[in-house]
Amino acid sequence: MNVKPLLCVAAMLSAYGVAQAFPDYTLSPASGSSFNSNLSLANFNLSFKDAKEIVVDDNAMAILMNEDGDDIYSTSFAEFQLEPGTIIIKFDSDEIQINGQWDLTIPAGSITVDGEESPAINASYTLSDPNLGLGEFPQIELLSTNPADGDKLHLWGGDAFDRVDLKTSDDDAVNYIEWKLWDVTNGEEEGVREWLKQGNDNRFDLNRYGHTDDIWVDGLYIAVGGSEKLVEGHKYRLDLRFCGIGYDVETDQYPSDYQIELSTECEASVYYYGLTEAPEYSPYTYEAVSPNPDEYVITSPELGRFMITYSGPVKPLKFTYPLGMGAGTAPAGEFAPAMGNEVDADGCASVWEFVFDESILTSNVGNITCNIETIDKDGLYVKGNADYLFDNNTYSINWICNCGAPALMSIDPIDGSEVEELSSITVTNEDGQVMNLSYVAGTDVIIVDRFGSTVRTLGEPAFSVDNTNATWTFDPIVEEGTYALIIPMYYFNMGEEFSGTNSNATTFTYIVKGNSTPSEAAYDLLPVSITPEDNSELSSLSMIQLNFSDVTYCPLDFDGTYPQIQLLSDGEILQEINPVDLPANDFFDPDEYYISFSEVAEIGNYTVIIPQGIFFDRAYDESNGAQGHANPEIELNYVVAGTGVEAIFGADTLINVYDMNGVMILNNANVEAAKELKAGVYVINGKKVIVRK
Repeated sequence: MNVKPLLCVAAMLSAYGVAQAFPDYTLSPASGSSFNSNLSLANFNLSFKDAKEIVVDDNAMAILMNEDGDDIYSTSFAEFQLEPGTIIIKFDSDEIQINGQWDLTIPAGSITVDGEESPAINASYTLSDPNLGLGEFPQIELLSTNPADGDKLHLWGGDAFDRVDLKTSDDDAVNYIEWKLWDVTNGEEEGVREWLKQGNDNRFDLNRYGHTDDIWVDGLYIAVGGSEKLVEGHKYRLDLRFCGIGYDVETDQYPSDYQIELSTECEASVYYYGLTEAPEYSPYTYEAVSPNPDEYVITSPELGRFMITYSGPVKPLKFTYPLGMGAGTAPAGEFAPAMGNEVDADGCASVWEFVFDESILTSNVGNITCNIETIDKDGLYVKGNADYLFDNNTYSINWICNCGAPALMSIDPIDGSEVEELSSITVTNEDGQVMNLSYVAGTDVIIVDRFGSTVRTLGEPAFSVDNTNATWTFDPIVEEGTYALIIPMYYFNMGEEFSGTNSNATTFTYIVKGNSTPSEAAYDLLPVSITPEDNSELSSLSMIQLNFSDVTYCPLDFDGTYPQIQLLSDGEILQEINPVDLPANDFFDPDEYYISFSEVAEIGNYTVIIPQGIFFDRAYDESNGAQGHANPEIELNYVVAGTGVEAIFGADTLINVYDMNGVMILNNANVEAAKELKAGVYVINGKKVIVRK
């Protein structure tokens, strides 16, 4: 590109007295700078202080010219939107391959600043990049390896095998060796072969720096640290690349891809065969994780729980998380069979629940990984998910954990408020930090009614002067009912912009009172059937099923605080169940509910109390309990009588038996001995048990 005509036009304008009131500018790097890398010569900033309007010509292009008269053109020439008043000019560094002087030219008229076109801008730079002009390197041959090509190996690495020795036709010419180990049992082509390990070794580049610390003074080799078992019947390929450029003492850098490409002297492959017998894994597998870690976010410590379903009965051994920086692992929490999945005689079950220790999650922001090891009754490990051929006992799950994010707070109206109408909502965060839109959230902020129907979709909020509050203003909601503001996860970034913490999904609830005067509600809604029936005698109690004659609702997440469903024994509360989101047969039109307890097998009398207003019809719900129908308090009574000594304790358990007066009947006896007891109530291993004949 010839720029002289443009320069002449600028000179002619000046000669005829045309005003040249172009604003002051700063070019960075400044003219006269020297560089030791072609990357530094590929990026320029042109800044205009106090500029109000900058227009870059559609055809704007800068030119770099070397001493030989060869020029290259900019790949990008545009205003930097995040830093107003700055033009970013970029070149392709791969085109800058000659050291010496380079001249930068920005032709006149490329930019218009506040109505004034730019004059030609010129600058000069000096490049002294040691990576350029590498010259030619001799081509050599690989003569031998130890272990030799075709050898059979148990391990790649380990105490007894920590290196592969190499011999080339010119060992002194080699300064850097790259290697990769592949499993090519199923084929050598890309996409079929399986990568296993890779590495590199080098000496200081004697050809360029004359360094005397030569690790290969006694011959070339590559270090094969770690230990990888090689499977019997598998074929492995070791790819080797010998280069003339090695470690750069002055820059403390390994050779770049460009240097490696130019200085490659030899590429060769050798083959090895495995000798180690592959391990046997359990026939059972990991089938599902619930909730799905790809979608679920742990936003508060009490939500750090999940279930794993296996294809057969197994038992976990470890539930850990990595401490990082090579510090090993630590226990992540507890695990137990999921409700309704009792262990068998071997202590195995098909569904297990894992619960994180809340202290681990409390301040965590970002990701947290847990590792699980599981065996079956035969002691075989369930294969993990790392796809290793050996020692793949670990199943890893990566969770998004955002427990450390400051909670959002509703300040006007306050969460749970009763209002005449709803037309404006202001939120902040509990730490009073600056709030910005994060633009990471995938959905809009919405307001929904009691049944989840969207009644308002909200745009971006207005922020307070200090950016600590955000306010949405919208068309008033005047219809009587309960409404929820739903803010999606990561909608706000709290703290300094670009370095703060993204918010969690948050719901705030409001009650619009309206002007109607509703009639009084009736508490006469009863289930048509209850399983097990009231006053039943059971072997154990773990779940109660309620069936209603028509669609019946129960509380949802955002609908305030409800009394707990209670399980009592002799007036003492044993367990409490939150009625919010009780499991039902149909999410939209439910008429069947399930109340689940931790299983109770202790002999005795039990009472279940279902408080008034837990189940209700649509009219009751839409009127916020002012009219319609809901359940009265429901009391259910059950007798847990056991199922026999062997069923309770297991056939191999040794038992101590006392009568109800505390007199020992059997001491350290086999369960079979209990069959000889008279019918009655006994205390066996600390539990009341009814023996029937």
